[in-house]
Amino acid sequence: EGMARIDAQEALSHGRARRLDDAELHFGVFTELSNVRMRTGVDGAAWTGVVTSVAIEALESGLVDAVIAVGAKSDRPHERMEPQP
Repeated sequence: EGMARIDAQEALSHGRARRLDDAELHFGVFTELSNVRMRTGVDGAAWTGVVTSVAIEALESGLVDAVIAVGAKSDRPHERMEPQP
């Protein structure tokens, strides 16, 4: 039931469900996929802090009222993509 709800939300938000034969299977619906990194990393960030920096700017500018973030479950490679609130 969980993925059915995600599929319905993606179709509502993006006008279509994710394609199951490419990177959208893992990352969800996107227009363009880019690899980015901070020149100077953010302390405590999972990688370099790009998403953390965007979230901070959105909060400080008043664009959003709150941000929900998750971190990596552990440093073990096979668990790297499992979220830890």
